[in-house]
Amino acid sequence: MSTELNAKTPAWNELEGRVLDGRYVLEKCRLTAGNLAVFGTKSIGQEQSPGVLKAIALEPDEAAKQLESWQAVQKLRHPNLIRLLHAGSTEIESIPVVYAVMESIDEMLEAVLKERGLQKEEAEQIAGSAVNALEYVHSNGFVHAGLEPKNVFAVGETIKIASDCIQFPGEPLRKLPDGYEAPEVATSGLSAASDFWALGAMLFEVLTQRAPAAEAPVDTAGLPKPFSEIVAGCLEPNVVSRWNGRQVRTALHPAPSPMAAPPVVPERPEVRRPLAPLNSVSPHGITERQAIHRSPTWIYAILLLIAVFGIAWYLISRPSVPKNGATIKTAGRPHVTQTPETPHAAAPSGRPAPVASAQSRVASPTGAAAPPNAVSDWRVVIYTYAREADARQRAHIINSKRPGLQAEVFSPSGGDSPYLVAIGGWMDRDSANRLRQRAIKSGLPRDTYTQNFRK
Repeated sequence: MSTELNAKTPAWNELEGRVLDGRYVLEKCRLTAGNLAVFGTKSIGQEQSPGVLKAIALEPDEAAKQLESWQAVQKLRHPNLIRLLHAGSTEIESIPVVYAVMESIDEMLEAVLKERGLQKEEAEQIAGSAVNALEYVHSNGFVHAGLEPKNVFAVGETIKIASDCIQFPGEPLRKLPDGYEAPEVATSGLSAASDFWALGAMLFEVLTQRAPAAEAPVDTAGLPKPFSEIVAGCLEPNVVSRWNGRQVRTALHPAPSPMAAPPVVPERPEVRRPLAPLNSVSPHGITERQAIHRSPTWIYAILLLIAVFGIAWYLISRPSVPKNGATIKTAGRPHVTQTPETPHAAAPSGRPAPVASAQSRVASPTGAAAPPNAVSDWRVVIYTYAREADARQRAHIINSKRPGLQAEVFSPSGGDSPYLVAIGGWMDRDSANRLRQRAIKSGLPRDTYTQNFRK
């Protein structure tokens, strides 16, 4: 599929304010590129814009292929994929057009790279999010076919990659930029391996602000570790030897090396002093035999003191019992207040802090315990992950930027997938809804939701 100027291309900039397909109001035109245009949009009857609309003018055969891909992609749901909300076809000025409506974005990686290259930590976040999305796309029988800076976005605190370029493996529906197309695509078409070639090319560009050359080998010597290895592995011309998602993830998060054994300290030889004669005089004027006879007295005195302290401690610390045999009752459900755990924080033993489960209860975000009659089974969930490590990474990033949100990893099943990233701890329904609204207004994902996890 070509995005070159088509003789039957609509006058895109003149379409602002028009209603497309009787459903979507075309707002400001954000981009035009030949037979393609991107608009802000909102559904008729809705005040808030659902996102952006991409429209492409195509010949009927090409339009059918593109629409088929988009309609299949609508079923995909992943935290690191831009959600494709609707796909359809229509005519503009008698010109056939296919369109896709997607969630809105906050920032485009391409725009950032025009100002500066990314720091190592930023590149690690981009790489980790891209690998998660690519593996999900591949597991559903698709290829991404469009991994490049203009298709990577920030949505709130989340890095997401475009979904409108996803297609079935085989012949590409669009031309990839120079340096981003794997050498085997020309003969065998797109595959999961060609997506990881594009990942290597993109990581090289985000760190250097220049795209890799299409023909010449890429020099990775100047890249920071682990990106020198990742880029070289992904840009391996041999498909069999090219890196995959597991290898990239391992390089990003290597397993900790075994702790070195403590140095062996040579044991000191025990020095035995010769026993003095029993009648010898000690420096304090007491003979050894006299000391032996006096020892039991001191031992008995020490034991007596220990017994007295033990009885006193028991009398002081035992719980008081109500008179007349009255039973103490607590109104409502028990409420246990725990200190919210920060993801990646280590417990005293050196192990990672445990994942919160549906049985644990955390104080409300204001720090006050819920009223006795409140139903404190609600949580505000901002992300969902299949892997605990990814959820912990996201919670750590949020807490480093916004510690007041108290983000933590939470498993409704008590330790198994899925792993949710929740904020604010446990609370009642009204508090959860208020926190959700504040979170969305502060830039967190718009699909943040509240849920009652009571069992």
